[in-house]
Amino acid sequence: MQVMDHNVVRRTVRAKFVNSYIVLPAEQTRGGIFLAVNEDFLDLSDIVLTANAITAQINMRADGTRLQITVVYGPQGEAAKLQFLQELKNIPPPENDRWLIVGDFNLIYQAEDKNNSNLNRRLMGAFRATIDHLRLKEIKLNGRRFTWSNQQENQTLTRIDRLLCTPKWELFFPSCFLHSLPSLMSDHTPRIL
Repeated sequence: MQVMDHNVVRRTVRAKFVNSYIVLPAEQTRGGIFLAVNEDFLDLSDIVLTANAITAQINMRADGTRLQITVVYGPQGEAAKLQFLQELKNIPPPENDRWLIVGDFNLIYQAEDKNNSNLNRRLMGAFRATIDHLRLKEIKLNGRRFTWSNQQENQTLTRIDRLLCTPKWELFFPSCFLHSLPSLMSDHTPRIL
């Protein structure tokens, strides 16, 4: 577990999160992951850090329910992306099969996830095969089609930020709703589940 100065954490998140967080530091300007839970309601356990992901069990204090969450930041470059997909396949699924995988995958798996025809079909197929291998489905994003923009003259729009879950996770939270929020400071769209 990466240790951060508690004062930095307090300025970033509320005090209820200050003792229940995990950090996978950024490399230069890319790749950082920060997972925090409200310690009044949730505990983190069984934490595993890999090159591009944090995986942890989330325990609900009220009733002892356990869920697994994996937060990802996918790398750049084709070879690194293929290694990242293998990294995801190597994460052991939870015993109860309630698993949520969220983050910036830096990958698309279907042509409609991009606003132009500059597609890497090999990577798209590899990502789709990983999703199938892990028996995941995407939680539908409401209110927006794309989640990232390069904000240049020849603007590229993609859907690289995703929430994927197992069918048992979805059965446990049947009325979950994912929607987009306005973004004022990032090239990524904030989402709330």
